[in-house]
Amino acid sequence: MTIPALVVRALALAEARGFRHSSCLEAGLLLHALASTVTGGRIGEIGTGCGVGTAWMVSALQPNVGCVTIDSDPQLVAAVRDVFAISRRFRCCTVTGASLWPTGHSSSSLQTAATRKRHTPTRCLGSSP
Repeated sequence: MTIPALVVRALALAEARGFRHSSCLEAGLLLHALASTVTGGRIGEIGTGCGVGTAWMVSALQPNVGCVTIDSDPQLVAAVRDVFAISRRFRCCTVTGASLWPTGHSSSSLQTAATRKRHTPTRCLGSSP
């Protein structure tokens, strides 16, 4: 499989920022395969980072499926928005308050996020499907 152009762009952002917590190739391929099976609605991600995992998923989405991802770092959110500027099925939101994940990590389990429901998106960038 050829690496999708959107993934290449997200990897370039991660490299430029020295971000070392992006999805590895094997995880990306799995995310891509799983996202391709969604037939409607939206998928979600917690911990956008530089958007590598998100790019794998968005690259596989069917036309009527969107993606929403959240992160606590507004600078990363803005940079990821630029990477995904060509995608109309993508939204990236920042969250308020303390981060959803332990310090030093870019992602978290849904269980951790579910226990911290008080954190709500404050600003969404991009467009939705």
